[in-house]
Amino acid sequence: MKRIHIVFLCLLTIALSGCIGVTTQHTATPIPVGDVEIGVIAGAYGATVTEETTGESASAFVPNVEFAVRVGLTENSDLGVKITGPTVTLDYNHAVINQENFALSLDPTLTIFYFSIDGESFFWMHTMLPVLADIVKTERIKLMAGAKVGYIYASVGSDDVEGASSDGLTLGGTVGAKFNLTQSFAVMPAFDVLLPTEQFGDVIIYNISLGFLF
Repeated sequence: MKRIHIVFLCLLTIALSGCIGVTTQHTATPIPVGDVEIGVIAGAYGATVTEETTGESASAFVPNVEFAVRVGLTENSDLGVKITGPTVTLDYNHAVINQENFALSLDPTLTIFYFSIDGESFFWMHTMLPVLADIVKTERIKLMAGAKVGYIYASVGSDDVEGASSDGLTLGGTVGAKFNLTQSFAVMPAFDVLLPTEQFGDVIIYNISLGFLF
């Protein structure tokens, strides 16, 4: 299959699903062992690209809603799943430092998207290794910041024409704040950005979200 510009794939994914697995709706601190956290996440995805050869630009901006479940596995780890339509994201958050006023974690994440209609199919796989830090950590609030490195593979297939694919590294970042309003309810505003590497051109993918966590 021939190589194609990954931003076309990014924009198509946003248009079809409203979610490409960029959001980070948890902190570096795992939830308590045995707890189950249910999340409803409202937000909006955007993407902007400038084509290097022509100088033309394209963009997309759409609202989205995600549904999430998080389970506390051990004192230093938890597991999360997010679903939006045909997009599924799985992450395993492990705190390498989990102190009373600071936490640092590794959060390997896998997002898979598949969509097919009328002989046309689209597949997206994105693996990431975020490093998250709770730079403010109290019983009521956790302020999180993080950096992400990842790998994207995406392909478009058709019954009538030759398929196309693209892959490459990504860099990104996240900031968020989790406010524990009661023992069983929290809200978490967050901002995430994803930057595919320069081999794919001038690209920015971003998300603004507000999670309601029960």
